[in-house]
Amino acid sequence: MLGFRTPDRPGIPFRGGPSPETIHLRACVTVPHTSEQADQVQLRNEGLRNRRVLLVADPRSGRRQQLVRSPGGALALEAASLCEAFPMAEESSPAVMAVSADFLAEPELEGLLRLADMLGSRVFLYSADGRAPARGTLGAQLPCVPLRAGDTIFDLVDR
Repeated sequence: MLGFRTPDRPGIPFRGGPSPETIHLRACVTVPHTSEQADQVQLRNEGLRNRRVLLVADPRSGRRQQLVRSPGGALALEAASLCEAFPMAEESSPAVMAVSADFLAEPELEGLLRLADMLGSRVFLYSADGRAPARGTLGAQLPCVPLRAGDTIFDLVDR
């Protein structure tokens, strides 16, 4: 309910589509937390503030698993969508968010970037060719790191 502006809620300015009767809302479906994610949140509550948290958002599970495969002393969180990444970022306050360039066309990216700014997280895009596709202006604002075969999240952070 937060953030939605409608003509029937007085006191909240309406900014809609072509006419006040047209409201375009996009549903954001989240996947229930797995027991592994619940364990990660429990770790956070038991003193995770001293550990480095990394968040990888990528629609391709193989690439996510490749990137987080030996996180060392850090906690690496995986998100298959930006809708999954947002609550994970809120709960864990990651130091670094690595976001696939595949998400540039998603409207949720702007919200995730604002959250990262509030949390003080470093955000960068990654793609196989090292360049963000020319979709929108957000890609021009973020650094885009090339993803090579066998890279981990630390390889991307070091570039």
